[in-house]
Amino acid sequence: MLILFFLIIICTFFGQLLLPWWSMCLFTIPLAFIFGRNFRHVIWSGFFGCGMVWLVIALVINESKGNIMTSRIASLFSAPSNVWLFLGAFIIPALLGVLSASAGFSLRRLYKSDLHLRIKD
Repeated sequence: MLILFFLIIICTFFGQLLLPWWSMCLFTIPLAFIFGRNFRHVIWSGFFGCGMVWLVIALVINESKGNIMTSRIASLFSAPSNVWLFLGAFIIPALLGVLSASAGFSLRRLYKSDLHLRIKD
């Protein structure tokens, strides 16, 4: 059951190194289409897979830069602490992961139901 989760993490991480931020959809949709078994599994795998990758990348960048950039951005947005930036760095890609994973799984269900109707006729 965790194959989809780990594949989303691996593909999203390496995709984010070379491609734009929205490229996680390019990996999550086909992975959910191929490896998705039920809707709940796909939703949680997309949510935590994409969200964790961006959270880890944000934390690594924050630690390598010495917390300077995040504190300035937090003061720019009048956020009380840097934690709100990391929460945003988790929630936004996680929601995108949910949308793309559910789209991939819905395509799978549509494909299987359409295939069943063609065989029946």
